Amino acid sequence: MGHGCADTHYFIVQEGNCSMKIMIRLHRWTSVICTVFLLLLILTGLPLMFRQEIRSWNTINLPAPSAPMAVNEIWSSLDEGLDALQHNYPDKELLSVTPDPSDGTLYFRVKNKNERAARAHMRMGGEQIMYDVREHTLFDRTTRVYRYPAVEAFLHTMHNLHVSLGTGSTGRNILILMCFLSIVSLFSGLYLYFPMMKAFAFGTVRRRTKRLWWSDWHKILSLVAAAWLFALCMSGIAIDLYARGSMQYDKTAAAQAKAALVLQDSQAAISPMAALEKAQAFFPDRLVISMDMPNKDLPAYTFSVADVPAQPTNFMLGEKAFLAKDGASSVAYYPAPAWMQFIPFWINLHIHSHDLMIEKILWVVLILISVGAVVTGIGVFISRQKAQVMRAAKDVVQARHASLRRETWLVVIGAMAFLVLPIYGGFWHVLALLLAAALFIWLWRSLRK
Repeated sequence: MGHGCADTHYFIVQEGNCSMKIMIRLHRWTSVICTVFLLLLILTGLPLMFRQEIRSWNTINLPAPSAPMAVNEIWSSLDEGLDALQHNYPDKELLSVTPDPSDGTLYFRVKNKNERAARAHMRMGGEQIMYDVREHTLFDRTTRVYRYPAVEAFLHTMHNLHVSLGTGSTGRNILILMCFLSIVSLFSGLYLYFPMMKAFAFGTVRRRTKRLWWSDWHKILSLVAAAWLFALCMSGIAIDLYARGSMQYDKTAAAQAKAALVLQDSQAAISPMAALEKAQAFFPDRLVISMDMPNKDLPAYTFSVADVPAQPTNFMLGEKAFLAKDGASSVAYYPAPAWMQFIPFWINLHIHSHDLMIEKILWVVLILISVGAVVTGIGVFISRQKAQVMRAAKDVVQARHASLRRETWLVVIGAMAFLVLPIYGGFWHVLALLLAAALFIWLWRSLRK
């Protein structure tokens, strides 16, 4: 919750309350260490929230987005999409196919024949050609023409800074450490919040000293932003764990498939559609969300299968299944490790809990409040004047009447509910917006007292 310390309980600290001393120091120095990185994550994430809208506007020749479509309905157009791909790009070799349920598109990941494939994962990376199953048209994403190339370069830079500080694995490691320290700072700040606030009402801003002014604003903004900052940091850690764990899981599953299936590169391959139908029959209650073509290293079709999501745009955890390319053997399925089952919740919290524009706007408000919490925390740290705090500690503008703990947990849990509920789509978007409205109305009324 930033850099503030328990100013109203400075006397307790002086009397030797060791736990308070420890928590104040822990909160102060974890906040100092991670402040710059937290600001970087927050501010780089701001334009990335609108990346899809910005790219749609900035890309001159990008096909107009279509309405969402069921995954299996998209898959039904696989054959015609493959025919169009082969006819228009005869020099390309197909590597994988992934449906995009957000707009009814098949993504064909391809490479030039006799060239090495670029590293990619489903609809991320490599050369990808989009097939609109409604319009029956192809679009090579490498031919995108930008209205302003500098805007695309800016988005690319923001993405690299947001995920890795632009330095690859070293930057990712640093950011994960900063996310962990930020969580420590949040919980230590919450621990200090209760003794600091038990004497006066939420929304009180004292002006006798700069330190008290900074401190009071820091407590106000930090409480409102606490749930969002926690969700941001925890989901960031989960995304990193998924990126690391999925690579190992993919390798392990492929090695197990090689040992279990009769795989020969000389075997005649069944068609991708026939292979897909076998996989869909093997998983009647699940979705095939990606299909990799057989290759020399693994002469088998590789499928990613997932549970049906609450809403089509949600991230789905793809678990691996394999089918020998001749289709003679049964599908071999290797479930993901148990810890990975929790990953979709956190990734959807980070990326898909603000799909509606009104939710994105509210996220912007939370981002600004979070920046304010960090900046006021810096103000508290810079204006450390204990003597003034001691003289001003009795300057309580408004006495507390409401239950401190009930008030605190209602704000934190209400804010977290606003972040979580949209993941489940439909009515839950409405309920989340109502909770957000109630939270901001309460905040506004508290500040106007």
